[in-house]
Amino acid sequence: MKLRLKQAGVSLSQVVLHSPQKVVVFRDFVEIPPARLREVIAKFILSNLPYERSRVRIKSIRIKQKVILPKGKVTYQIISSPDSQLVGTVPLCILFRVNGKLQRKLWVTAKIEVLTEVVVTKRPLGRYQVITKSDVELKKMDLAGLSPNFISNIQEVVGKRVKNRVSSKVILTTDLVEIPPLVRPGDIVKIIAESDNLRITALGEVREKGHRGERIKVRNIDSKKEIYARVVDADTVKVDF
Repeated sequence: MKLRLKQAGVSLSQVVLHSPQKVVVFRDFVEIPPARLREVIAKFILSNLPYERSRVRIKSIRIKQKVILPKGKVTYQIISSPDSQLVGTVPLCILFRVNGKLQRKLWVTAKIEVLTEVVVTKRPLGRYQVITKSDVELKKMDLAGLSPNFISNIQEVVGKRVKNRVSSKVILTTDLVEIPPLVRPGDIVKIIAESDNLRITALGEVREKGHRGERIKVRNIDSKKEIYARVVDADTVKVDF
């Protein structure tokens, strides 16, 4: 005020100013209703999730502070962490601009549930027990609480076996199951050794378990010598030349 008086050529020594101790300045503002914020946030979440909307449920959106902005054209920008999957409890940052100028930054927390089908055991399974279709079922569960290597297709586990004992209602993952070996120690198999002009066969005894394509130790029953051969099927191994 003094500066303005000086600029107007008024001598400050001749001026006595009477004013209140406290001056309140009012300006036009607008408060963004929480319901409007939740609507904007929900739209952002649903448009950025790669899942069907029927599988998604936004359980809550926590907004801790009021949002009061100057009047004008309000625009919103919502930012999530670059590595966020938008599943589970997710922090989001909202940038508020009025007439293109940044006015406010607000952090909110959304709790997002995404349902997906997982393969679950219906009954206890013993170690190395081969899984049948009647042993498992599909259940819908929240993706946020699942291991990344869960199995969602029953056909992926039928015919495989569990590596260790498994209780009922256990979510099957790729590290819990394995393809049963085609041959086991003590099995009698045909040993094949062949080249372009020669084919030799003999009986052998398997000395270690093996899956299709694996090289295992086999003992030739006639010569008693141990060799390495590749598993072809449950009855045949082949010597590599």
